[in-house]
Amino acid sequence: MKIVIAASLLASASAFAPVAQKSSSTSLSMGFENELGVQPPLGFFVSPSLEPYCVLLIASLLHQV
Repeated sequence: MKIVIAASLLASASAFAPVAQKSSSTSLSMGFENELGVQPPLGFFVSPSLEPYCVLLIASLLHQV
């Protein structure tokens, strides 16, 4: 009986024993070059037609009351 009590005390004491922590790096990696779906910048886009922009310009000028 004494052995069972001693074993249970040892088991409960080992539950609260400190565990060695592995040190982790806190530096963040912000590079997404190797991620799926990443594309280089497209640059300046020139539309072949100015008609959609003219329609929006005229609509914005007409509604400025």
